[in-house]
Amino acid sequence: MTALRGVGPERATLLGQLGVRTVADLLAHRPRRYEDRRHLRPIGQLVVGESVLTSGRVVAAGVKRWRHGTRSVFELVLEDGTGRLHCRWWNLPYMESQFAVGEELVVFGKVRSHKPTAIDHPETEVVDGGEDRSIHVGRLVPVYPLTEGVSQRWLRGLIWRVLAAVEPELTEPWPNLTGRLPLSHAQAVRWLHFPEQEADAEAARQRLALEEFVALQATLQRRRQALETKARALPCGGTTGSCDPSWHGSASSSPTRRPRCCDRSGQTFPGRIRCAACSRATSARERPSWRRARR
Repeated sequence: MTALRGVGPERATLLGQLGVRTVADLLAHRPRRYEDRRHLRPIGQLVVGESVLTSGRVVAAGVKRWRHGTRSVFELVLEDGTGRLHCRWWNLPYMESQFAVGEELVVFGKVRSHKPTAIDHPETEVVDGGEDRSIHVGRLVPVYPLTEGVSQRWLRGLIWRVLAAVEPELTEPWPNLTGRLPLSHAQAVRWLHFPEQEADAEAARQRLALEEFVALQATLQRRRQALETKARALPCGGTTGSCDPSWHGSASSSPTRRPRCCDRSGQTFPGRIRCAACSRATSARERPSWRRARR
């Protein structure tokens, strides 16, 4: 991972905590959900009780403290021209260092009140101008599982750059199925991370799930073939006493005949293998009396 641009030893360690250690792991790091940032809700149209996605520019931010500084709330105010939104984080004063006045934010959360319009502990993302703005705004945006020290914006941009570099080299893992599927492997990986429509993400998920299922079945088939070709039966000692030679003849003539490994009382002869009937009889005799009574 350290060979990728923007990934040093520290960030490679953080990605390792997410199970991402190779480029293949990075492309297999699936989003936990998608945010539709094609149509952001204006702040003036927010409804109490709804979970919404909106955006605005930070016009004010600060920490309020009470109870001799033991309680606090960090609050920032967003404005988009239609209204103002108060975003609050209770007892998290360090959040003040995460934002600055003038930044543009995309926020997602549940509207708690209208006087003022407020969201408590929203998910936020800073949106900067630049060539990669189209990755984070104006499209269906993936939201990934994270760890401390890794932001959505950075991870999304990394996957976008890696996918653009390796997409022409992604080959079909099962070429025999290529003509039967409407979606290629490379297209499925792209739609998994950056779908154009909501249906694209589901189609990509089904395509990749099919690949995993075929891989599982192929592994089971190889194991079955190896077992059939390499498995060997246990040797029979014949007259050495490990088994009774008369078993072989009696099996075909009388399938229900009891093997001569024991007498009628179920007592086994030394050096011989006990049959299933003897095993059941012995286990029944060894069972505690209270268990036999229940039967």
